Amino acid sequence: MWPAEYLSLWQRQRGGFMQHPDWVQRWWQHFRRRGDQLQLLTHTHNETLAGIAPLYWERRSRRLRWLGRWSQEPCAFAEYLAPLGVVPQLPTVLATQAFDWPCLQARDLLPIAGARLRQDGLRYVSTQAAPVPSQWRRSDKRFLRDGGQILHTNAQLDWPQAFQTLLALHRARWGRTAPLLRSPLREFIDELGQHWNATGQAEIAIADVGGTALAAALWFRDARFCSYYQSGRIADNRYNTMSVLHRWQQQRGFAQGLAYDFMQSPAPSYKAQYGATAEPLWRLQRR
Repeated sequence: MWPAEYLSLWQRQRGGFMQHPDWVQRWWQHFRRRGDQLQLLTHTHNETLAGIAPLYWERRSRRLRWLGRWSQEPCAFAEYLAPLGVVPQLPTVLATQAFDWPCLQARDLLPIAGARLRQDGLRYVSTQAAPVPSQWRRSDKRFLRDGGQILHTNAQLDWPQAFQTLLALHRARWGRTAPLLRSPLREFIDELGQHWNATGQAEIAIADVGGTALAAALWFRDARFCSYYQSGRIADNRYNTMSVLHRWQQQRGFAQGLAYDFMQSPAPSYKAQYGATAEPLWRLQRR
């Protein structure tokens, strides 16, 4: 079902983490519903896989969907859900199907009869550190003075322990109904994250003061980005520990030549304080 050359294509194309065959294949295992049909478009050139578009027909909505969305809800992750390489038959397939997905490359697929393109939020990316505001410098001093430390899964923590801490802090921040706490997303991220943590493609870090976890965050890495995916924190936090975690991971990513990707935001946000600039995200639809 899945081309053997999928991983080598991903590596050649410097694909995003949601385009990785591990993400796509595991997503299909966890999220497919009865009646959903895989529609894997591939293109070969000189007997080598030159492009792939992992799609499926969703029975419930009767629409063509993109494999790998972070949950069953629409979420604009743009280039992470774009084709890898050249898939020349994609516009023809879209012209005969109803579909709805985010894409940075949507303009390349137009014109498609009946399709419309609309802006759908902003993506924030930083490539260099920003000046640290004075209030963050003061909270940094408190954090260090009180014995604060950053523990992470590539050093002091094992994945199961760190993931459970992340879930607890995520619940404290967003409530019991947050998507990450629900099945099958929870099991999907746990399974994939544990697998990728061993190769350095996933990491959880925890800001700890005096043995108490105050904030935690999860990142994924690919060849170009360190992507901030999910987090949690306690409400009463005098140390600004999410700021500590973001800047700690930014510095590590920049040292490796990676941009820091905050992913989607619906409107101007705090992310600009970290030197992130916004670019529009687009949604392509045909009903």
